[in-house]
Amino acid sequence: MLATETPGTPAPRIGSYKEVPPTIATAAWAAADAFAPVPGQTILVTGINLPVVCIAAQLIRLCGARVLAVVSAGEACIPKALGIEAVGGGQGVAGRVRAIAPSGISGCLDGETVITPELARDLGIVAECIHSVTTAPAAGGDQAVADHLRKLTEYAGLTLPAYSAQG
Repeated sequence: MLATETPGTPAPRIGSYKEVPPTIATAAWAAADAFAPVPGQTILVTGINLPVVCIAAQLIRLCGARVLAVVSAGEACIPKALGIEAVGGGQGVAGRVRAIAPSGISGCLDGETVITPELARDLGIVAECIHSVTTAPAAGGDQAVADHLRKLTEYAGLTLPAYSAQG
């Protein structure tokens, strides 16, 4: 099943995987597989309303790992419909995550450029366990996404080639 938000409705629309383009399904499978999910792991996801993250989160859960989705108030119904735990985003998210996952976070699938190096350090997530599938424009556009990815790669001790949204 694939949950998608339908504006103006309180619950997500549940669709069929037959509606998912193969590229989305492949990306979701790869994103889930990157964690090699097993029972006992807790994976944090952001962007549960994005098809790749939504499908990957369900695959991770089906492998037995616990999935926590950082959501805004308007997205809280999506993880609930999928059997995934919701965590309110915004100020204080680290404390809320630690409160419901005191054993820690095994990895993070960041679909909305929410996971900063500071938040990752605060939650004890090692850089190698953060995977980004950011394709949607963040506030500030493509350059904001590029800047966010650059910060995460620097946190991982890697370098990212120069990128400019202007071409």
